[in-house]
Amino acid sequence: MLPRRLSVQAAALRENSEIDAVYSDYERRDENGGLIDVFISRQASREEMLHRLATSTGLFSIQTLLMRKRTFDQVGGLFPDDRITGFDDAEFFIRLLISGGRLRYVPGVFARWISHSSNYSKSARFHEARLFWIERLTFLAAEHEILKRELPFFKAHNYFMRGIFFLGENNPEKAMPEFAKALKADWLNVNSYYLLGKSVVWRVVSSLFKHTRPHK
Repeated sequence: MLPRRLSVQAAALRENSEIDAVYSDYERRDENGGLIDVFISRQASREEMLHRLATSTGLFSIQTLLMRKRTFDQVGGLFPDDRITGFDDAEFFIRLLISGGRLRYVPGVFARWISHSSNYSKSARFHEARLFWIERLTFLAAEHEILKRELPFFKAHNYFMRGIFFLGENNPEKAMPEFAKALKADWLNVNSYYLLGKSVVWRVVSSLFKHTRPHK
């Protein structure tokens, strides 16, 4: 948390009693303190916020979200199942938005996110949690049309990221079905076609190399 966050955001909540929560901007740095980028958000409709959550970086994050206690309680707090660890903030955001939560953007870089090799989001457990996250989204979408429309994009993004993880682990065989499921959810995703093809070629080349190596 960076200086002035609480004073600026709390003032915004005090000025408008109808607002449930406020959010701001943040920066990312590497473990040596070097600046990676600065994420500047903006005001948006809840439909756009949901779509951004489904397809890319969301317009708000847990690092900069400040909300009223009554709103947190009304939404139901954080989901307690540890199978969703890593996505419990996003799951809360979904319930906040589909319940009609009113959010306001307050400009200012008020949080710092540090990227390092031990980030949980780079672990196998995090990518395994994506599967339960999809199950949870499917359950919530059954009762909310606004989320149901975004569900294919959520699925495509999460399967795509699982595929990326397996490619990073030098495992194209596991990556291929993930990219295929991403395309099934959203067949217009060009990157999924490219990486599925790359995985297939990688798998074939690896297999040929394995069978042509001389035996000792």
